[in-house]
Amino acid sequence: MNKQKILNEVDEILRQQEFALMQLRANELEVLRADKKFLAAEKAYRSALVAFAKNEKDKSLKTKYDLAKREYDAFFKSAPEVLTEREVSERVFIEKSNIKCKQNDFRTDKIKGKIEEYKKVYAALNSFAEKFPKVRFDNIVISGGSGTGKTEAAQILGKKLAARGFFVYFATASEIIKKQKEYFFNGSYADENESFNKCDVLIIDDLGTEPQYSNITKEYLYNIINARYGDEKSFIITTNVAIEQIKEIYDERLWSRIFDKDRTAVLSLNGADLRL
Repeated sequence: MNKQKILNEVDEILRQQEFALMQLRANELEVLRADKKFLAAEKAYRSALVAFAKNEKDKSLKTKYDLAKREYDAFFKSAPEVLTEREVSERVFIEKSNIKCKQNDFRTDKIKGKIEEYKKVYAALNSFAEKFPKVRFDNIVISGGSGTGKTEAAQILGKKLAARGFFVYFATASEIIKKQKEYFFNGSYADENESFNKCDVLIIDDLGTEPQYSNITKEYLYNIINARYGDEKSFIITTNVAIEQIKEIYDERLWSRIFDKDRTAVLSLNGADLRL
């Protein structure tokens, strides 16, 4: 991606943030102005502001202005759904990043056994989210049995990264194959396929469960992973397939890209099925 295209994307994100803030403030005022007490406070604040602006040296006017402003501001502090600029920014990036997870942080209260193992994994994922892109390993593979929380962990990590302003794209391995296949045969899902390559972090969920089409599945996955590997862009993969078995399902080329010991950290979640 060239420099101008990156600058254009940043400009567009900033415009979205500014519009979101303006919309939130407008909606908030509309709700508050239905309250007669707020209207009175707003009128008093404006009158005090005008009077003080005309004579800034008058201490009594300054006192009246300060009091009126505190009463006016108090309505905004108590108003529902008042977002800070950072929270608006987080919403913009999370929406752009297609992360649908409602949970904001890693939790251990539902874990059945091996809680210390989970705590270590969650600590590693938190560290990655906080330090990215200046991390020891660019990529992460989260392995473990079915229902052990791999997908949720990857989504929470993605949400944390998106909240910091990174473009994160989440898709199951099956969705990637479907959208790649449709794109190459019918030209559909163009935006999604572009996102596979241009996002800052690509999360591939449930690797090994996708349909194995001859001359399609392995090649499509390899092309995506290899392109990101060459561009030094991060990917996060969840799988319940044993690492050595992945080499058997695919081939040495893809396996070597995913499990490059200098660039990929492998984390295991092997607790009981959390869905039971």
